[in-house]
Amino acid sequence: MSNSWESMMRTWEIHATLDSYKRRLDRAVRHARLGHETCGNMYVAMSGGKDGVALACVVSDAGLGDRMLAHAHNELNTPGMLETAEATADLLDMDLDVFEPEQNVFKWLAAYPHDASIVEYEHHKEFAKLFASGNMLVAYQYDNGFDGAFTGMRSEESRGRRMNRIMRGHMYQLSKDASWMCQPIVDWSARDVFACLVSHGAPIHPHYKLALENFGIDPESPASRVDCMIPDEGVSQMPTMMPLRELYPELWRRVVAVRPELERYT
Repeated sequence: MSNSWESMMRTWEIHATLDSYKRRLDRAVRHARLGHETCGNMYVAMSGGKDGVALACVVSDAGLGDRMLAHAHNELNTPGMLETAEATADLLDMDLDVFEPEQNVFKWLAAYPHDASIVEYEHHKEFAKLFASGNMLVAYQYDNGFDGAFTGMRSEESRGRRMNRIMRGHMYQLSKDASWMCQPIVDWSARDVFACLVSHGAPIHPHYKLALENFGIDPESPASRVDCMIPDEGVSQMPTMMPLRELYPELWRRVVAVRPELERYT
């Protein structure tokens, strides 16, 4: 079977019929219900990528369709993330709250010292404090009085997330502010995630298909990311920025106009 988008879709359709996947889905639904019962007033972190959409499907399956989907919109997000979040909310009949950073990201990038690369750790950390979806969602949680969040974090994505899963499990409370984190799909593979989307008829961000068809990037691999256009230094070493340049040329031109050093990562 060729590694075409059609063959991948068929693979995910078959995967969704397996008992092993159905058991993982059932466990995720139970974890979502337990999070609701334990943690209080929780919102659902909705990125617009595959994991956020799968998380919303699980929360809906758990009978928690009254939970708010929260989407941190940023001009540097991969185009289509907001539209995917909106389509997911429509499909599941859930409310979606879209919010943006307080500062204009392009003005901030243009003003940041140009003798420093914005993807290098210390500089990217400053950027991420203001514009990364995760940090924006934390501020959203405080501003709106939520007790915590359902997130689509998965342990296979990084060593740090694997260690967090080992140490804290599916649900935990942060000591610094007593907020809760519930991760119903933390043990899922990327294949589980896509199987969930296909079986629910949920939207799949078009980037995954475009990256596969134009660059041969496996949609199940970490290289197929739907995220901010400016990743950190570790991620930028992967073949992610060149596809962004080719697939979204208008946005790419705006980005390199203010941060020309990003050209070296393509």
